[in-house]
Amino acid sequence: MTLEFNKGANSTFTISVIDTTDYSGFALEMEIDSIYEGGFAKVNITNAKDSSGDAIDGIEVAVIIASDQTEGIVFDDFVDFSNIPGKAQIITDILNTVATHNLTVSIDGVTKNAIVTVEVIEVAIF
Repeated sequence: MTLEFNKGANSTFTISVIDTTDYSGFALEMEIDSIYEGGFAKVNITNAKDSSGDAIDGIEVAVIIASDQTEGIVFDDFVDFSNIPGKAQIITDILNTVATHNLTVSIDGVTKNAIVTVEVIEVAIF
């Protein structure tokens, strides 16, 4: 936004206001909330927006997913957001630790991370 003020005969000055608000963000949901050990988690990213608040669209963006269990980083690659703006599905590496996994998702260009939970359950052998 630009404002112009005129004070007197020959004195004009301009003030520019720049919006520095960060509108980036995204939401997460799991395809299923529990999987068997040795399985893959499917994480759905929705409503992904850049710092201007525009849907991430038509580009590949670096995404990292880290588990708070022994697996550590379970996804580290570029994700294509060109099919549906702001949406993508990611399949993680294999999760072997039987526990509740808090998966922290980071998207390049988005300030805040988000966390989603998946329960890894033991395969019953009879």
